[in-house]
Amino acid sequence: ATTMPYAASGVYDHEMDVQGSRFPPINTGFFVVVPNKKDFNKLVSIYRRGDIGGGGWDNSGTGWTYGTGSQGILSYYYNQVLPDVNGFSTDNPTKGIDYPGMTWTKQPANSRFLPQDRSVYNVVDTKPLLQALAKGSTQVDRVSVFHFAGGSCPKPWTCEYVDDG
Repeated sequence: ATTMPYAASGVYDHEMDVQGSRFPPINTGFFVVVPNKKDFNKLVSIYRRGDIGGGGWDNSGTGWTYGTGSQGILSYYYNQVLPDVNGFSTDNPTKGIDYPGMTWTKQPANSRFLPQDRSVYNVVDTKPLLQALAKGSTQVDRVSVFHFAGGSCPKPWTCEYVDDG
């Protein structure tokens, strides 16, 4: 198989993944896509067809975590679908956690999604993030985009205050 150029990038939402899924959902709080009319048209056609159930979009194994929301269909589309090819790939990733000092998700060659470092982009307060910080594998000053969701900081006005000194 040939390596595909990346058409989208962001972070996986491993905490919202479900047992037995092929790909985890994408956390669309931070999602970058290369605009492409073929991708748009095929994505719209998949959504309008509406084949979503316990087996994911088109029974692909991906996407049922969020039903018809963006997280599941975008993971399915950019990991398993090619705009000029009928059907979808059944190649599996090797799922990781995607934090420094921990395992990284290894994408199959035909995936067009590039997962990013979850301690830098779309940072959410999670147990693995706190572990990476405690081990010194990452630092707070590396954060580029923070997503106010989960943990002790679901919204800025509810975050716990930490006195640095």
